[in-house]
Amino acid sequence: MKITTQSRLRTVLIASIFVLLTSAITLFKSPVVAQVVRQIAPRIETSAGNDPTVPPSYRLVVSRPQDIVYVTCPNNYAPKLGYLRNVEAIQCERFQSK
Repeated sequence: MKITTQSRLRTVLIASIFVLLTSAITLFKSPVVAQVVRQIAPRIETSAGNDPTVPPSYRLVVSRPQDIVYVTCPNNYAPKLGYLRNVEAIQCERFQSK
C-alpha cells in the first residue's frame, strides 16, 4: 500500500486543524490563569456646611490600610497627621518660623 503525497498532505492538514481546534477550545474553556483583583479606589467625600463663608472640608476614605496616600499642600504649608473630631486627619498647617 503506497501513501501518496495527496494523502500525506490531507493527513497533515486534518491533524493541524485538530490541534488548532483543540487549542482554541482549551483556551476558551479553561479558567484564566491571571486572577483579576478588584481594587477599590480611595474616594473623597465633601462636607459643606450651611455657612457660605466657610470653605468645605474634604474626607479621604481609604478602604485598605496598605494604600499609600500622597498629600500636597500650598506653599509655606506642610502636611500634619493628627486627629480632628476624633477622626485621624491630615491637615495642611503653616510653617512655624523659629
